[in-house]
Amino acid sequence: MTISVSKDDACREAGEAYNAMSQALVKVAKPGADPVYSTAELAPMRAQITKTTERLSRLAFRSSDERLRAAIQQLADAGAAYLPVTRLGTAHQEGAALSQAARNLGDLCN
Repeated sequence: MTISVSKDDACREAGEAYNAMSQALVKVAKPGADPVYSTAELAPMRAQITKTTERLSRLAFRSSDERLRAAIQQLADAGAAYLPVTRLGTAHQEGAALSQAARNLGDLCN
């Protein structure tokens, strides 16, 4: 049996997950042109994003609102797009997708 989550709880949890992904990206970002990051440098970010996208996917599954479920899954997918990235400065599509997914979710939650 799956326990459904309320819209308010889903929005709160998704917002927390977005913040965790954003913080993971900020922590690894270095000033400068567009450095290529080593696997070791990216490992903490990738671990946090993996954990967060899995959390979002579980949350989407528990949401009974179809539009909210889709928005949460979109946020998870946008976060997962960062996993293969090695040059954060050129990850414009990934950043735009993550921002758009967060805005879409915000529109539904507010």
